[in-house]
Amino acid sequence: MQIKTLPATALEFRKLPDSLGFLLLTSNLTAMLAKAWL
Repeated sequence: MQIKTLPATALEFRKLPDSLGFLLLTSNLTAMLAKAWL
């Protein structure tokens, strides 16, 4: 399940600057949603 990877990625994003982490998180969630719909 992709849900299991969320906590790990969330911790990684906390180490990054807020703006950069937000962009990466948004793009990651968008990719996950795209895979879910496809």
